[in-house]
Amino acid sequence: MIFEAPSGVTYQVGLVTSPDDVTGHLRAITDVMRDFRGGHGLLAEICDGHSEAEAVDRAIMNGELWGITDDSAIVGLLLLRRGILLGIHVSAPLRRQGIARGAITTLRSSGVVISDARALPGDRATKSLFESLGWKARLLTMSPAERP
Repeated sequence: MIFEAPSGVTYQVGLVTSPDDVTGHLRAITDVMRDFRGGHGLLAEICDGHSEAEAVDRAIMNGELWGITDDSAIVGLLLLRRGILLGIHVSAPLRRQGIARGAITTLRSSGVVISDARALPGDRATKSLFESLGWKARLLTMSPAERP
């Protein structure tokens, strides 16, 4: 599925078929997640009792991991499980260019069901993205304090 960002650059969003394609991105994503309050809990939910490597393999096998690519490489990832967008990540230099919004909009307009989304506490950028798509915050998740 192809979309054009406001900058005029064309991107494609499609299912990831090999963990080799996303290894570098996943390290960056998990590092960012661990920095946010609630990140360890979300990572545990995503892994569902498996190692991170096994969780990636399972997400690919189950058709849950989507890649956003330009002409040469993957520039972002989405994890969509049972209609819930558990995470979206765009490479830092490409953020705030409409790529995440374009990917979500393209998936939804092509019939992929996204009925809910997760944003970590303090992740204002992700919350703003979801709100700009018309979604409303409706749940505050509470958990015991995490220890680094």
